[in-house]
Amino acid sequence: MEPRRIWNPSNPYLSEHRDWIGEPPAAELAVYEDASKSILSRNDSPDLGFRWSLNPYRGCFHACSYCVSGDTPILMADGRTNPIADIRVGDEIYGTVWRDPYRRYVRTRVLAHWSTVKPAYRIVLEDGTKLVASADHRFLTNRGWKYVTGSEQGRTRRPHMTLTDTLLAVDPAITRKKDISGQAIKNQARLRVTAIEPLGLELPMFDITTGTGDFIANGVVNHNCYARPTHEYFGFGAGTDFERKIFVKPRAPQLLEAALSKPSWRRERIM
Repeated sequence: MEPRRIWNPSNPYLSEHRDWIGEPPAAELAVYEDASKSILSRNDSPDLGFRWSLNPYRGCFHACSYCVSGDTPILMADGRTNPIADIRVGDEIYGTVWRDPYRRYVRTRVLAHWSTVKPAYRIVLEDGTKLVASADHRFLTNRGWKYVTGSEQGRTRRPHMTLTDTLLAVDPAITRKKDISGQAIKNQARLRVTAIEPLGLELPMFDITTGTGDFIANGVVNHNCYARPTHEYFGFGAGTDFERKIFVKPRAPQLLEAALSKPSWRRERIM
């Protein structure tokens, strides 16, 4: 895990880039030692679905950049759509949250925006809708979140879309209303997956991070990485910095033992 670097706020190596237009420049993998005195993070947002998370490191080596083609329309908070390539940090869009017994629309902000180049796949739905995305992108189906591609065994085993899946979709009529916050996602459109086709070429792909961890793209619910914006707390970008500049906590075991030994700890579930 070389090179190793010690965290220093004045380090000239810090990236000044917050989002990339086009393919990001090459960057070496760097590991930083994080001297934080805590190991558990508390989440007060109702959108993520958990209160506590265990964070021995920040960043992600496997670089799961969920991304779609730049012309993919994103549902904005005013009911219009904008191509994802034109979305910017701070824009208000619609995401979703689960509130029994339905998943419901909520307004959320774009926290990060970046681009990469990936092999492209075309997903075709029963009503004729076409989606272009990377293999790592995840859509919400009738059986939970599914990657575009995967396998049933081996290193590529993961939940992935098949021709028996149906995507959770937005009713076009409801998006014409001034405010749909709190309304349930109900759509009887035929959105069964009918084809998943590799295009045989690499394309510029874009992705965003939102406050809800998802967004509405081309009428269906899409997943994104909620953790990327935490890199900006350290002066790094949420785009390629997240997968190339990793923060580790060498004292993670001791910090966890100390946290769980506190009289105030209530033995809650930790993600």
